[in-house]
Amino acid sequence: MAPLNKLQEKYDYICIGGGSGGVASSRRAASYAKKLPLSNRRRTSAIMWHAADLADRLRHASKGYHFQMFLHPSSTGHPSSRSVMHTSAVECIYEKNLEKEKVDITVAPPNVIAGDYITVATGGRPTIPSEDQIPGASLGIDSDGFFDLEDQPKRVAVIGAGYIAVELAGVLHTLGSETHVLIRRERVLRTFDPILQDTLTPWMEHTGINIHKNTSVLKVEGQKGGELTVHLNDGTQLKVDTVLWAIGRHANTEGLGLEELGIQLDKRATSSLMSGRRLCLISLQSVIFRVGDYQTGCLGLHPTIGTVGLTEPEARQKYGSAVKIYKSSFRSLYFSQIDESTRSQPCTSSSLLAKEERVVGVHIIGQGSDEVLQGFCGGSRKQDLDDTVAIHPTSAEELVTLR
Repeated sequence: MAPLNKLQEKYDYICIGGGSGGVASSRRAASYAKKLPLSNRRRTSAIMWHAADLADRLRHASKGYHFQMFLHPSSTGHPSSRSVMHTSAVECIYEKNLEKEKVDITVAPPNVIAGDYITVATGGRPTIPSEDQIPGASLGIDSDGFFDLEDQPKRVAVIGAGYIAVELAGVLHTLGSETHVLIRRERVLRTFDPILQDTLTPWMEHTGINIHKNTSVLKVEGQKGGELTVHLNDGTQLKVDTVLWAIGRHANTEGLGLEELGIQLDKRATSSLMSGRRLCLISLQSVIFRVGDYQTGCLGLHPTIGTVGLTEPEARQKYGSAVKIYKSSFRSLYFSQIDESTRSQPCTSSSLLAKEERVVGVHIIGQGSDEVLQGFCGGSRKQDLDDTVAIHPTSAEELVTLR
């Protein structure tokens, strides 16, 4: 659809942002026969987890299930090119769906339009230290730059402990790169539930990823495209081909004029209305949409993670001694034929219950966790889980048979 051209028009609802949140919000609003535009300020992101997952499964098929096959990964080239092609195809599908549902698409800079309700869903972009903060920081790339790599680096330093750092480190390591992860404390995923941190950190080390704990970068030396030297706070150095910064993201809210409307922004330039669990509240007639009441995520890590609701520390802070925790550890049947040294770690799950045994958090790590979590949400009671028919043999049954 051609971009709108300086329209002066009134809409029922305006959504700023063309990512998954903006597209989903716009399509849902359109289904209620609301007139709305979607202002697209960024492209959708690409996910490249499946290439590494496929490599894992091929190894399992060969060593565990005794299929005869040749595993000779290419020494040149990078799967990201196909990922970018896939992303472009997905964007075309999004545009066609929006056009079919009569959602107008505007392109930044936005035109002068008005609406009864407005949602800011502009997403964020990676943060990289300035040269003043860390000399040579610009020699590294961010998560967007990862998808621009033409060749897979033989040696890479991933700096960060969040899910993007962990995901990309897992992909690179599984595909054969010597991978170093530099974190400032003892565990990865520090903002996630402790059961996920305590399970994933040692497992990453077990698989061969080099985790440098209590580590910070002082400077980076070298030339882009050549060998880089990363100087660490303990006086040691790392020689790598690529430095990948994954230390966080900041919001794409510049130039929206939010401050002029009296909306307070925190230090990451995110609206105070968007920080925490409740991201925004949109009212369309009698229909209320709450975006972000529960922090939900399916992380494409190795292994995958599913998480919804409060972490254990958050739950105890909010509900105190009323919190009850159910935990389970089990191994998927898939790994019964896989050698102990190469199989995935046991799946681990926990459900956090609060007053009246309502579920306030569910966290699971292990193969298929991203699929398992789709059926669970905050507000259910433990009795609801107990009353669910457990389908055997599946990993999902563990969450409805917790004792």
